[in-house]
Amino acid sequence: QFLANYFDHAIYDKLLIFRGMKKIIKENPNLLY
Repeated sequence: QFLANYFDHAIYDKLLIFRGMKKIIKENPNLLY
């Protein structure tokens, strides 16, 4: 049970980071180059 919670939180954190990065890239497209 603890491991399942831990993995859920890790995946959730990765999703949040991924969404945040997409938002930053959308607002600052020149960061890609």
